[in-house]
This record gives sequence, C-alpha cells and structure tokens, in this order.
Amino acid sequence: MNELLYIIWNIDPEMFTIPLINQSPRWYGLLFALGFILGQIVVMWIYAKEGKDPKNVDQLTLYLVITTIIGARLGHCLFYDPIYYLSNPIKILMVWEGGLASHGAAFSIIPGLYIFAKKYKKSFLWLLDIIAIVVCLAGTCIRMGNFMNSEIIGLPTENSNGVVFVRDAHDILKYRFGERVDKITFKKREQLENIPSGKVPITITIKYQDKFVVDEEFEQSFYEDDLKRYIMGYENIRKHLYEVPESSLSYSIFKNKDVYYGEIYTYGIARHPTQLYESFYYFLLFLSLLALWYYKRKYINNGFIFSIFFITLWAQRFFVEYFKENQEAWESDIPNTLIGQLNMGQILSIPFVLMGIAMFIKTMPKIKK
Repeated sequence: MNELLYIIWNIDPEMFTIPLINQSPRWYGLLFALGFILGQIVVMWIYAKEGKDPKNVDQLTLYLVITTIIGARLGHCLFYDPIYYLSNPIKILMVWEGGLASHGAAFSIIPGLYIFAKKYKKSFLWLLDIIAIVVCLAGTCIRMGNFMNSEIIGLPTENSNGVVFVRDAHDILKYRFGERVDKITFKKREQLENIPSGKVPITITIKYQDKFVVDEEFEQSFYEDDLKRYIMGYENIRKHLYEVPESSLSYSIFKNKDVYYGEIYTYGIARHPTQLYESFYYFLLFLSLLALWYYKRKYINNGFIFSIFFITLWAQRFFVEYFKENQEAWESDIPNTLIGQLNMGQILSIPFVLMGIAMFIKTMPKIKK
C-alpha cells in the first residue's frame, strides 16, 4: 500500500489555553476573523484604486460582520433544524455552540449592503461587486477553519485516498481511558494484505501516565471487552474508525523505560476533505474575480462581477454537496428529484444560481463610452 495516499487528521480545535481565565481560543475563530481582516485590507486597496474615500470601510466591515453572523446563524437554525430552535428560541443566540449556514449569510448580506449603500450614498451594484471578491477570501479562511474543527466532513472515498478524521475518536477514547492515560496518538501502519475494502490501516498509540502502575490483567480485560465495543458502538467513532465485526480487537500492551504503552491495530475510513475542496475553490475564485475587476473594470457594468460570483459559487456548492455528509439526518428523507436526491444545501443553492444567471443577463458587458 502507498502510505502517501491518505493522511490522519487529529488537530485540536483549541489553539492553547490562556492561564488564569482558563479560556481557549479556537482555530476557527482565528480564521473567521482573519477572513474579515484580509477582506478589509483588500477593500481599502480597491477603494484607493477607484479613487474613493476609504473612511467608510470600517463601517462597511462592521455591516458585513454583523449581517454575516446574524444571517448565517438564523440560516442554520431555520433551514436545518427549525423545530428544535423555534421550540428553544434562546438557543438561537448561542452562536458559540456552533451552527452557521452560508446560505443564510447570503440572504442577510445583500440587504445589509443595500442599507449601507443608501446611507453612505454608494452604488449598490458596485458594492456587490467589491464584496463578492472579498467574500471569496473570507470563505477560503472559514472553510479552513471547518477543516481545523474536523467538521462538515466529506463522504468516504471508498478507497485509500482521503483524510481520516480521528479527532472525535480521540476525545471519546481519552475520556473512556480516564486519568490513567497521558495522551493518545494516531499514525499510519503498513499492512499489505487483507485490508477491508475502502479502509486504511492505522495504529492508535495509548501512552499511560508516567510512573502509573498498570494492572495488566485489568487493561487486557478493558481492551478485549470494552474498546471494541466503543469503536463499534459510538457513532462519532464508527464514522471514522472501522473494526471487522467477527474478529477480536488487535492490540498490544508493553513497557518502555518505566512507561506503559498500548497499541490498537485497526482501520480508518478515508473521507473526502470537502472543506479543502471548497477552500481551494474559493481562493481561485477570489483571484479570478479580483483579476477581472483589475483588468476589465473600465469595460464592465456594475453588478457583472457579482453575477459571476453568484453563479460559480453556488454552482460549486451544489456539486460539492454530492461529496459531503448531510448536516442533518432528516435530509436523507428528502424526496428524489429528476437529478437524484438533493440535500438542503443543494436545494438552497438552486435559487441563488438562477438569481446569478438573471443578473448576468441584465449586466452583460457593453463597452462603456
């Protein structure tokens, strides 16, 4: 087996812990903020190139941040789990618990920009063009944040290519081992035959606490009776690790320099890193739209860049959903259409693509005098 075909992803979503206040900033939060910071820099540069006063850029960024968070949160709550959130409306405000939807952000950003354009006497369509460019940059960062969180994962690739997301398995196993374990790590292992179809071989290494006296009989019983049950029983482990049902758990317990270790020889499920697919696509779209503005802005109508953005962004979102897991279980019950079964992300993308096409036709370039 070629070991370079898959990677094991086990990054802690928390960057570090701040002493005294015991708070942990997260990679997602950093990347989310970075998207807006970089976007503001690009907008100020565009303002300067257009000969416009950049004094309102701070206010524009504030409008974007507020409308993005409000729209993305409401979109997640109302599109993906309306019954729960309408029954528990206070939960809608708990953004820190997770749950943002890009479709919801799209619904809120556009009216927010319209209000800003009226207040500060800017061209609404020109603003849409500029914001389309920087939204792609923000999307690049946000999807990288999703990758750092091991969330919005893709479907299994059914081969040895892809990413094995093991963070959930790490956290559950660490909890189950309790205080006797120092850390748990995952690494590739070689096995040239009898590999289950669509699975990849991995080793889970358990390092016990220094100077911990291991009761080997208890540990053997724990490995043989409990660990396989955890791997096969917890959905958040079962989605990423695979155990052959009929076989016993393959493991070893050994001692190295007064420290005990355990190793579990199992299989990972390689998945599509759809977060990276989207992040890379958004970055290419950012570069393409920026180049279109830079070289052709004198020859195109306001709103044309935005129309291309809407068509290409939501078309990409529609197709990449075929490689993603559904965000909610009920999406599997959506009736089939003429083009197969769609999930909520695809259904919501269709009207945006149609809006983009309509705007493209309306703003199709005519050489400006």
